[in-house]
Amino acid sequence: MAAHTQFPPPGAEPQVRGDPATMVVRIRIGGTDQDITAWTFRSYVRDRIDGALVNECEDFSVTTPDALPALFPDAPGSTPCVLLAKWTPDQTQMWQHGFVADIEQLTPTKRTPIIFDALRIDRDVSNEPGEP
Repeated sequence: MAAHTQFPPPGAEPQVRGDPATMVVRIRIGGTDQDITAWTFRSYVRDRIDGALVNECEDFSVTTPDALPALFPDAPGSTPCVLLAKWTPDQTQMWQHGFVADIEQLTPTKRTPIIFDALRIDRDVSNEPGEP
């Protein structure tokens, strides 16, 4: 069963279109951190559920809760169980408020741990197409 939330999560500021973004997911099964260093993942952004593909994450890394104390102050841990899906400015430039995304585990078993029912996106006021 997938967890459903928004990106950025409730309480966080919206993502600014054209700025880099990182989706952070801690992988636990039955409340136990899982070592995901050998697992593979994919993540898509679409314009709506079952809609057109906008882009795909190409940069994943794994870390520990101890490496991110600001995110996990009450639940530290040394197991490499935190997935970081990193999106480039070129990718987020294409995002619009209300788009959807997920993170899908491909190995060792195929499952979807999280679905982002809505991306919360602020437009970049100084955006100029073709400019940094």
